[in-house]
Amino acid sequence: MTRWKYKLLCILTIGTMSAELNAQNFDTKNELAIGTGAGLVSGILNQVLKDDALKYSFTNTPVYTIAYDRRINNWLQLGANFTQQFMTVNFEEYADNEGILQTGDFEANLQRRQIHVRAFGYCEVNRFRFRSGLRFGLGRWKADVNTENKELKFIDRLAGLTLPSLGIMIIGLDYRPTKWMSLGTEVNLLSPQLVGANVQIHF
Repeated sequence: MTRWKYKLLCILTIGTMSAELNAQNFDTKNELAIGTGAGLVSGILNQVLKDDALKYSFTNTPVYTIAYDRRINNWLQLGANFTQQFMTVNFEEYADNEGILQTGDFEANLQRRQIHVRAFGYCEVNRFRFRSGLRFGLGRWKADVNTENKELKFIDRLAGLTLPSLGIMIIGLDYRPTKWMSLGTEVNLLSPQLVGANVQIHF
């Protein structure tokens, strides 16, 4: 085989492989995702509660997420997400704002809501996509206590509290079984969750 025929064969082979890979890529611009995950809230609240409560129990739901992203080019996505989580603390003994020990069973219902803008870099390989990036936004707490005595220091600190919120997606992996839908997992640092899973709709 002459040299020019060899070069032509190589060009045609590479072109065919590229076309096949691009056919599997995430070629839509918009994505809507619904997901859930686990965070650090229980550990943080336990550190706060130990100063106010002697006997208590803590339960929480997973972090629920809805997100929208738009593909800007073949390596960058921009978007936003809203997350929400519910927690319940059941008290038996606690210290009030004056430091006086109080007894009696009651519960406090807590809610954490966060909204972030986000930017992800990504790389596509066949039906798989790898992502990494940043989230930045605000988180707001709501607290309701089903008792007349609401003088708990940690409840006062949380009710209506709004704080900046930063999150880093260390690695995200998405698999796209169909053109319009993909399944994703992610590992994060800080907000809104440490590990998560989601379903993405592409359009």
